[in-house]
This record gives sequence, structure tokens and C-alpha cells, in this order.
Amino acid sequence: MFRYFPLLLLACALAFLSLRGPAPANAVAVPDYVTTGGWFTEPPFILNDTNEKVNFGAVLQCDAPFDQPNQLIIHYGDHAEFKLDRLTSASCTLNNPNDPNSGGQFLGHGVGQCNGAPATALTIQLIDAGQGNSPDLARFAVSGAPGCVFAQSSPNPVEGGQITLHAH
Repeated sequence: MFRYFPLLLLACALAFLSLRGPAPANAVAVPDYVTTGGWFTEPPFILNDTNEKVNFGAVLQCDAPFDQPNQLIIHYGDHAEFKLDRLTSASCTLNNPNDPNSGGQFLGHGVGQCNGAPATALTIQLIDAGQGNSPDLARFAVSGAPGCVFAQSSPNPVEGGQITLHAH
């Protein structure tokens, strides 16, 4: 008789949870992390490079530096490669807190390596227009590494790829 006791407890716990019903209608979504990969055409004032594409890929946590992983790589045409070492701060906002698929914005700061030299300042702005909406927007500003100073004054439309802000 006692060998079935754990199964009986599990069945009671599941029954109790099912009585709770769905989440309340006033539940608010919380941004968690952003995933992205894609490219955009570089503004002409950033680089003098025949390959005018800025390619990037990332997984970034909204509450960095506390949560990991935080990974970002950016290729500025054929001119430079930036790799994130550490996010020093990050925050996310949702377009609609009642809809986890509404998109939103990631804003982060960090440090890394650009062409192998220390890049002491990084600003990242990623804007997810929401599931099925476009355009997503991206902006990166890197400084501190010789020959690797890039600053976009405004976010650029992502021409290939996608930015997705995940919320729960």
C-alpha cells in the first residue's frame, strides 16, 4: 500500500494545480533576453569599405551582467570584427507588457575586443518591432580600440535576419 503513496501525492499535486485555472487576465509579461542575427547596410560615415554590410549575431540577457550567456559578434564589412567580452549593464522594455510577442527594445553597454585590441566602450540598441512586424532596428557604437571606432547616431533597419525579444 505504501509503495503507491508517492504516486498518490503526485496525482493530488497535479489535481490541485489544475484547479488554479489560467493565468489572470491582468498578468504582465517580463522581458527576459534577446536573440538576433542579421545584417544591415552601413551608413557611409562609419567606414570606407567596399563591403558595406554590418553583420551581427547575439544572445543577450535583459538583466546583465547578472545572467549569462551574453554573446555578441559584429563584422563591420571587411574592416573590423568586434567580440563582446562582458556586458556591464542591460535593460529591456516591451512594446505592450500584456503581450509577450509585442516586441520591444534592448539597451546595453559593455566592453570587448575589436580586431584583437581592447574596446573600452560599447553601446547596443536592438529594437524588435514585434512578431510579424517590421522593420527591426539595430545600432552599435564601439570605441577605445585603435582603428575600431564606430558610432551610429540612429538605429538602422535590419535588412536580413531578425531581432527577437523573448518574454515570459
